[in-house]
Amino acid sequence: MYKVFVNKTPIILTDNGDILKEKKYQVFPFENGNQLVDLVWSMETGKVKKPTVITHYDIDELWITFVQQFNYVQAAGGMVFNSKGEFLVIHRNGKWDLPKGHLKKGERPEFGGMREVEEECGISELNIVKHLANTFHMYDRKGLVLKKTFWYLMKSDFDGELVPQEEEGIDLVEWKVKADIKDLLKKSYPIIGELLKKGVKLYKNQSLIIS
Repeated sequence: MYKVFVNKTPIILTDNGDILKEKKYQVFPFENGNQLVDLVWSMETGKVKKPTVITHYDIDELWITFVQQFNYVQAAGGMVFNSKGEFLVIHRNGKWDLPKGHLKKGERPEFGGMREVEEECGISELNIVKHLANTFHMYDRKGLVLKKTFWYLMKSDFDGELVPQEEEGIDLVEWKVKADIKDLLKKSYPIIGELLKKGVKLYKNQSLIIS
């Protein structure tokens, strides 16, 4: 199964018929690439706001066809915890977010993720604990773009001043705790909410406190 966000609405591509039981989704069988493009444009322009499921018996064929319809780019980022159990968030263009950015040509995602976190937050002494998730979302940049982002759970004992990368639209970099998530999500994206909740759970389960 693949979940791709367009604005705040997900498209789910699946070969699992059980998803048909979810009443909140509208469900269509896969037809062709044009069907996928029309759906994404309808969601991008706000004509379709309901979560949508596309089903096909061969999930690999469905995903390959989906990717082929759009400009495809890759990015990487991270959710960073400190020794107090706090995690790092940025405020970019009016939304709370996690630091991330495009990968350079030939750059490994884990290295690109650490580089972007360092550049956007002014932090150092980063270490990757484990892979957190891969996410997909779409946006319009003179044509539809499908972005895959590799996310990593990171830790750092950095205790210096955090410096937002203003040229990237970032005006705040702050440490937050689990109790802050509800308020953060009032001005964030659903995909970030999923990452924050998963990251906090992994942190708790793996005892990532830095000695």
